[in-house]
Amino acid sequence: MTPQAYDVLNRAWKSTCRVVLGAEVGELEEYKGWLGEYLPPVGKRKSYISGREVTLANPRYPDDARFVSMEEIREKKADPLGINDIKDMDSVVRAVSEQWEYAGNRVQGNSAMVEASDIVVDSQSVSGSTDIAQSQYVFSSFMVRGGSKYIFGSGWFSKTEFAIRHVSGFNNARILDSSLVTDSSDIYYCHNMAGCMDAMFSFSQRNSRHCIGNLVLPKDKYLPLKSKLLSEIREELKAKKRFPSLMDMVADKGTAGGTLELPERNEKTDIVPVEKAFSSLFRILFAKEPAGMGPCENWLLRNIPPIQEVESPFGRRTFVPADESFACFYRFPRNRIVTLYEALELGKLRLNERDMASLGKIQENLKEIAFFTAELVGGNSSNAMKSPVVYNSSNIYKVYDATYSEYASMGSLSLNSKYAFGCYRIIDSEFCLKCNNSLRLSRCFEMDSSSNCLDSMFCHNSEALSDCMFCFNAKAKRHAIGNAQLAPEQYRRIKGILLAQIVEELEKNKSLKWDIFNVGCGTRKKG
Repeated sequence: MTPQAYDVLNRAWKSTCRVVLGAEVGELEEYKGWLGEYLPPVGKRKSYISGREVTLANPRYPDDARFVSMEEIREKKADPLGINDIKDMDSVVRAVSEQWEYAGNRVQGNSAMVEASDIVVDSQSVSGSTDIAQSQYVFSSFMVRGGSKYIFGSGWFSKTEFAIRHVSGFNNARILDSSLVTDSSDIYYCHNMAGCMDAMFSFSQRNSRHCIGNLVLPKDKYLPLKSKLLSEIREELKAKKRFPSLMDMVADKGTAGGTLELPERNEKTDIVPVEKAFSSLFRILFAKEPAGMGPCENWLLRNIPPIQEVESPFGRRTFVPADESFACFYRFPRNRIVTLYEALELGKLRLNERDMASLGKIQENLKEIAFFTAELVGGNSSNAMKSPVVYNSSNIYKVYDATYSEYASMGSLSLNSKYAFGCYRIIDSEFCLKCNNSLRLSRCFEMDSSSNCLDSMFCHNSEALSDCMFCFNAKAKRHAIGNAQLAPEQYRRIKGILLAQIVEELEKNKSLKWDIFNVGCGTRKKG
């Protein structure tokens, strides 16, 4: 980090500590490791042009491709592909990969002072972060948007201010080491909270205030105790440059399990509408009826962060991320993972006032109330199957986080989208198959880090494409392959050849050899 950027972020860190912790605890550099613990894996490669480090929001790019930093991108004059040389996918990939470059360190819009970060849009003072939009003073964080500011070691939220190690939420302020929190403020070491103010070491509370260990206290008791506990937290931070998470506090402490009675929930689900939606999408993209969604499941889930089905201590099935793409949730103690409705029932458990005399006393007794859920269901949602996070969405199957979406399956982070299958972090899009980290796409296949594109496939870091294939770092093109413009009839002929092969390969193997993460290597890498 440059001295100028560090000075700005260090001052923001100290301001955040004063607001959240009540006082400063030291220099930002001293807490770099602690703040980075919840970061998902990112890609780190070297530019083949300059040798400088290139940060990539997605780690799945192959090592032996060519990488460039955004400022090194120069649109090359590409030679049109000869129609006689195009015999199959391999020949196209071999031709375009000779010049293919995967781009990182991407900074767009009205952004300034951004370092070691990728996909940063309209944001200022950002370092060591990925997927940041309309935000300020962001360090070691991910998927932050919506006017958020003063964000350290946090991610997967919007409209949040003054956050330290906070993961998953919406519309929060002054929050420390907490997860799955919405519409709340002054939250410290809590999980699964909504509409709460002034809470510490609490779980699965709704609309609570002045709460410690799930116990609501009078304000005149809460505030002095909060001050005492924050003082103890600050002292440990100063001494050790870290403080244990909720998961650390109870990781090795078992639970009694047994029986937990819950009201019967007669929620009817039906996979048929999702399967019909997949068939509609397939016909739109490939003009052919698919064999079915189920046989293609492994292919659809390729490059998607995996979700694992687990059994709660009370015998019900629930879901949790199975790798560090959602690092905070991945670290939940396995013997304390419960369903959403179990969590809300368990939220009725309380610590006693005598258990709150000190920070050590709270940590000792936290095992009595500490249960974690990776589920969130809210808004007007229906027909969601094996999908832990669903908000105002319908007809969802095996998606982690469907928000304002419909007809989505085998993916993760479908946001304001519909007919999205095998997609990761797709936003404001429709009729998309295996698209990644993109927004405002329509009728697209195997796209990555692209926006405002129509009827395109196998394109990376591109904008405003229409009827394009195998383009990279390109803008405002139509009927282009490998960034080279073709006559419309020539383009359509080549596209027809490739679509026929794609359909044939899917029918035969239920998978494809090529995807957007390996086409840049040509025949050196084949999936």
